[in-house]
Amino acid sequence: MLYFLFQDHAIFRALWSNTHHVARLVWRSNHPTYRRLCRIKQLGVKNVLSLRGNTKKSPYFFEKESCDRLGLTLTVIGLSARNVWRKERVIALLDYFDNTDTPFLMHCKSGADRTSLAAAYYLIYKCGSSVAQARKQLGMRYLHFKWTKTGVLDFMLDEYERFSNQNPDRDLRYWTTNVYDADAIKQAFNQERAAKGKSQI
Repeated sequence: MLYFLFQDHAIFRALWSNTHHVARLVWRSNHPTYRRLCRIKQLGVKNVLSLRGNTKKSPYFFEKESCDRLGLTLTVIGLSARNVWRKERVIALLDYFDNTDTPFLMHCKSGADRTSLAAAYYLIYKCGSSVAQARKQLGMRYLHFKWTKTGVLDFMLDEYERFSNQNPDRDLRYWTTNVYDADAIKQAFNQERAAKGKSQI
């Protein structure tokens, strides 16, 4: 309980919500409290997607207990806030978007990084939004700061945008399935950060 309240910052989430509307019947947030899940259920939400991944610590157990109590279906797809996502995890995310009925809520710990890119992907993949429009999901409004290590998520979106500009007839799933190379993206991101660091010396 102490880990959940203080190290996982649950005590702060009880007072602060990073909940926002993404698209019709889709919401994003930081890790929801039981009371917030009650409120989101009143909006018709039946499905909750956690992007945190760790199912062996108290945040997951408390959330699972809350969802079971409220009759909500909880799905976990573990993604990283500071590293390039593995291909199979991105495919699992797109599968979730395809196979899950709305309304649904997606969240990570703070609702700032993993949830931001997932929300951008939802808008691109399911709503036909442009990358420029979807990119607004990754911003300071949601406490996402691209100049930190979490900027790797912006870089992932940049990589898709470059591909999409050259291949407008291919969608996000095609890119993920046939082109996406997590190791190559990570290497390119690290090289770019190193080059920027040297230019500031």
